[in-house]
Amino acid sequence: MKYVLSFVILVSAPFYLVSQDILEVENNPDGIVFPRMSAQPQNAIQGQCFFNTSTNRLECFSGTAWIATGPGATGATGATGATGATGPTGATGATGATGATGATGAVGATGAPGVVTGGGLACWDLNGNGTPDITMDNTTEDTNGDGVVNIFDCRGENGATGPTGATGPTGATGATGATGATGATGATGAVGATGAPGIVTGGGLACWDLNGNGTPDITMDNTTEDTNGDGEVNIFDCRGANGPTGATGANGAAGADGADGATGATGATGATGAAGLAQMTLLTAYPSSPEANRVYLIALNGTPQLYWRSSDNTTWHQL
Repeated sequence: MKYVLSFVILVSAPFYLVSQDILEVENNPDGIVFPRMSAQPQNAIQGQCFFNTSTNRLECFSGTAWIATGPGATGATGATGATGATGPTGATGATGATGATGATGAVGATGAPGVVTGGGLACWDLNGNGTPDITMDNTTEDTNGDGVVNIFDCRGENGATGPTGATGPTGATGATGATGATGATGATGAVGATGAPGIVTGGGLACWDLNGNGTPDITMDNTTEDTNGDGEVNIFDCRGANGPTGATGANGAAGADGADGATGATGATGATGAAGLAQMTLLTAYPSSPEANRVYLIALNGTPQLYWRSSDNTTWHQL
C-alpha cells in the first residue's frame, strides 16, 4: 500500500520524489519517515507536516499556524485560561515510550475545525490504516470527542499557565454626582427669658465697647459710643433705653405755699445692686496697671465698692 504526501522537500529512503510538489511514501515495516528540518519552512500549505529536529516534534500547518504534536496519555481537560501572548517554542525532549491510553478527559470547548491530513497518514492515525476511525479496537481516534478525527486530536496536554500580566493604569475618576436636595428647615426654637441687667465687663471688653477695639470711640462709623451724650464713654453709656412714661396721675388740690427751705446736702450715691456685680473680680487694692474707662470692684476698707478709672487714665472715681 502506498500513500501520497504534499511536501516540497526531498528526504532519504524510503521516500521517492514523484514530482516537484509530491512525495511518494512506501509503507514498510520500519514505519513512516517525515521530512526532517531544523526550522519551519516558508510558504507552507494547509496539511503540510515535517519533523522539527530543533524541538524533536512533529509539526503540521493548519492553514493559519503550525501545530506541534506529541505522544502522551490524554489527561482531563482543564478550564481554558485567558490567552496570553505566544512565547517562543521551547525545545521538546526525547519521545518516551507510549503509555497506556488514559481515560478520556472532560470535553473542552470545540475548536475551529481544520483539514490536516496532508493526503497521507495523519498524526491521529493510531493504527496506520489511513482512515479516521471513530472506533478502533474499542478505542476511538476522535480523542477530543468533537465527532471529527483531524489534527485537533493530535494535541498534547495543555502547557503551564503563563505569568499574570502587569496591572493596567488606574482609570480616570468619574464625574462628581449632582448635589442632593436641601432638607427642610427645622422649626425655630422658643425664645428664652431675658436675663436681669447688670454691669458686664468681667475684666475684659467693657459693655460700651460696641466695636470691640478696647477704645472709647466718641465717633465710630458715624455712630457714637457715647450713648448718653455726656461727652464721655463710660459705664453710664451701658444703660438700656428708658422705659415708657407712666400715666399722669390726677392733679391734687393746690396746697398753701410754704417757706423756702435751706438747700440740702447732696446725698451719697447708692450702692450698685448685687445682680450687676456677679461677673466682676473682687480686688483688695487698686490695680497697679489700671485700664482707662474700666470699672473695678475694690474692697479698700473691707466693703466692696465700684471704682471707675477716668478716660485719661489718671483719676479714680467711686460710683
